[in-house]
Amino acid sequence: MTRTELRILSPIASELRLAHPHDWWSLKYQTQFGPEFDDWPHFVAALEFVRPAEEAVHGLPRSAKSLLVAEWRSKPRDRSVTPIEAVLDRYASMIIEVLVKRAVLGFVVPRYEVIRANGAGPRAEGRGRLFEKLAWLTIFVGFALQLADAL
Repeated sequence: MTRTELRILSPIASELRLAHPHDWWSLKYQTQFGPEFDDWPHFVAALEFVRPAEEAVHGLPRSAKSLLVAEWRSKPRDRSVTPIEAVLDRYASMIIEVLVKRAVLGFVVPRYEVIRANGAGPRAEGRGRLFEKLAWLTIFVGFALQLADAL
């Protein structure tokens, strides 16, 4: 995934995670304890995000869509996917992959959002400390939710 694609798709993944918290925690649980399958999307809970991801990608402004299509065609990918709708559907599946990776890694906040929150560039002071705090917060909240479910 290119930086341009990540810049456009990452906020969608974050919005989906926030809009569907139950599905997000089901996905996180399955990535840690649940069954993993050989076929895409590897986790059943990820299927809950397919339709919202497609709707979000197709609901992007025309400029973002054309930028995504141009990025798709600029890279050596499946050239048989020619209609714009089919290319956008492929991007919806890429959003699902981003969500699964975030669930596996416990990565909740995209890097550029943290940089924007700090108000500085990628080498800003405090970025590492903020990531560390967010990582511990994520671990703590996940542990608390698992403990609450166990009780």
